[in-house]
Amino acid sequence: PEEETVERLCRELINNEIDAVCFTTAIQVRSLFEFAKERGYIDEVKTVFEERAIAAAVGKVTAEALREEGITRLLAPEIERMGAMIVELSKYYEEKE
Repeated sequence: PEEETVERLCRELINNEIDAVCFTTAIQVRSLFEFAKERGYIDEVKTVFEERAIAAAVGKVTAEALREEGITRLLAPEIERMGAMIVELSKYYEEKE
């Protein structure tokens, strides 16, 4: 993605403007966290995922990439499909209400 897009995502996460981030590939995970490390945002971004925003992974490989980055609070569907990820995310928020 364009640098300004990732910058905006990091800022919105840090400012608590985002409730969830859907990751569809391990490359997306690595890209976001590498960017955050380079910019000095890594601790803040990790804290947001541990305390507020939920990370949703499309499948096992993407979930493992999140775990490798230290993210333990995440959702991943049994069926590795985007639609299943969205259903899991919806269930998560329904249970919170």
